[in-house]
Amino acid sequence: MEAYRRLSENILRQFIDACAVYEEYRRVDSEASRYMGGMYWKVQGPYEYLVRTAPDNTQTRLGPRSDETEHVYVTFKEKKAEVETRLRHLWTAVKEAARVNTALRVGRVPSPVVDFLVRLDDAGVAGFFTIVGLAALFAYETRAGVRFSIAGSPVGKWCSLAGARDGIQVLVDMPMSHRALLEMLQLVDESFCWKTTQPPVAVNDHAFEVECLCRPTVCDESTAGIQSNTGNRRLASPGVDEPGRAGDKLEQIIVGSNGRMAVMRTLPPERFIQFMTSAVNDSRSCNPEERRRMSFQIDAVQILLDDNLLST
Repeated sequence: MEAYRRLSENILRQFIDACAVYEEYRRVDSEASRYMGGMYWKVQGPYEYLVRTAPDNTQTRLGPRSDETEHVYVTFKEKKAEVETRLRHLWTAVKEAARVNTALRVGRVPSPVVDFLVRLDDAGVAGFFTIVGLAALFAYETRAGVRFSIAGSPVGKWCSLAGARDGIQVLVDMPMSHRALLEMLQLVDESFCWKTTQPPVAVNDHAFEVECLCRPTVCDESTAGIQSNTGNRRLASPGVDEPGRAGDKLEQIIVGSNGRMAVMRTLPPERFIQFMTSAVNDSRSCNPEERRRMSFQIDAVQILLDDNLLST
């Protein structure tokens, strides 16, 4: 049996259309962040000042009332209203795209994974994390326009993607203490707490686990070799010159089984293979079954590369 099957033209067409809407929504949402808060005129004695307010209620005085500050005030109000209106319309379009995605079965990424990725973006910390391991296969199959076959496939035997429902593996792109890392995860979901610290695995109230593979800070030297619980795999932390280095990422829009979309940031396919191969060859890796599990993940991505379905 083939390791993958190509998606139908209808699904591919809907995916392209949905991505266009989602990308525009994200662009406008980023633009809207520049207009968060507000502006007002504050009277102080005989003078009147333009004040800019931030979402946290902090205030910045922009200068006394003048032609220049009048222009700043009017431009801000007009642009803010324009962007917010555009964002509302796009959000409606995104929800409609999700509905059609569901009807056509465009995606199959488990909802907890999509939710985590969306929350990473919303919290402004997505750039600190790179998705690796089993969940990364969703990005590669989506980019290739295929679905990995499960039943009857050697890849499927070891890489049932449903396993990603329970947790995800991330490379942390900068060294930090366990406390700082947990605080960052709590920006995503305040219910996250450490399940284990060696390896560092955080779990939230929905039993979704995030295994953190990272270069330790000085006070965390003992965590340089990380034993994995999620997916029963063991990966060593990447050094600065290894495949997990920051700034070397593939960004791919993925679609959940509920039609919802998110951006997954993972390693380019060749880097993923290098990283996983290093893990398989690591003498500290556990049992043969775990090695086979990682090896078949490597094979799945290599097949797409060999068939010229992936490019970086």
